[in-house]
Amino acid sequence: MFRDSIMVLSHVQLMYGSEEFIESYLGYFFDTLAGPPAAPVFMVLMGFFAVYTKKTQVKHGLKRGLIIFLVGLILNLVRMVIPYALGIKFSLFSYEGYGATFGVNIVFFLFEVDILLFAGLAYGITILLLQVRPKIILPIIFFIIAIISPYLWGIYTNNSVFNIFLDLIWGNRAHVAFPLFPWLCYPILGAWIGILINSNGATQDFSSGKNQESQKLGKRVVLVGLFLLILGLTIVLIDIDGQIGDYYHSGTGAVLLYSGFVILWLFFILNIMKILEGKIKPLIVYISINLTSIYCIHWIILGWLLFLIPSAAYNAIGVLLIFAIIFQISAL
Repeated sequence: MFRDSIMVLSHVQLMYGSEEFIESYLGYFFDTLAGPPAAPVFMVLMGFFAVYTKKTQVKHGLKRGLIIFLVGLILNLVRMVIPYALGIKFSLFSYEGYGATFGVNIVFFLFEVDILLFAGLAYGITILLLQVRPKIILPIIFFIIAIISPYLWGIYTNNSVFNIFLDLIWGNRAHVAFPLFPWLCYPILGAWIGILINSNGATQDFSSGKNQESQKLGKRVVLVGLFLLILGLTIVLIDIDGQIGDYYHSGTGAVLLYSGFVILWLFFILNIMKILEGKIKPLIVYISINLTSIYCIHWIILGWLLFLIPSAAYNAIGVLLIFAIIFQISAL
């Protein structure tokens, strides 16, 4: 629930927060919350639960990945392309896009590499990787992607159509938020943790006192998180600007740092949820089941809301008010 609400809040701030608010301490605080506790957590969990798709259901898994990808394209069309085109045509608002012409902007808006496009591709790739000695292959690929990603960003050809495909893989243009390199690291990490749990016969409840194997494995997973956190932090401290300068194109150290943080964060949240489970479990279950719907609905509202209120114009109170209304509507 926290992850979902922070996701919506960060997007409201992005579209409707004033420059003064975004650059304030509170704005930076919201940005920080929208970092490791948001998208990386979602991606790790996606990889984790992909493990529980049976090997005989590879076709089903690939189909699901394709559906997620297509939903992402449809969402881009509804939340960006159509409102943008109508707004410009009827001179209702001016909108600075990614390209020099209206047509170029339409293409970039349609193929904006948002989290759903990435998630669809990543889910399919993760399903395939789970078929080939995943206990060994997954950590190797995780580190390879984390290490080589910075050297691949921005490699393009002279073919503009093929470059749209490269945007999905390692693009670094303005409309690319979630390229596979390095973001594929997170679902791979989640899948590897899922494999460890599944192969050791432990339950998913690391904190349970009913299963000693789960407790032992939980400690090992926490140690993995600490190792990644410390290793990543060491690299980041050596080159802070180069590692964390761009959240969507994080350096090797930042990827390792975020990965370790996510593991420890999830372990912490798991224990908190056990304490509050009786009070908030129905809400948690509802939001978890309807996460994709909440994501799509709130983005559609944000896109069409431009016809009613100006963008980049609100302080903290305005942003929080817009967030409260949109989150409630999205979660209905």
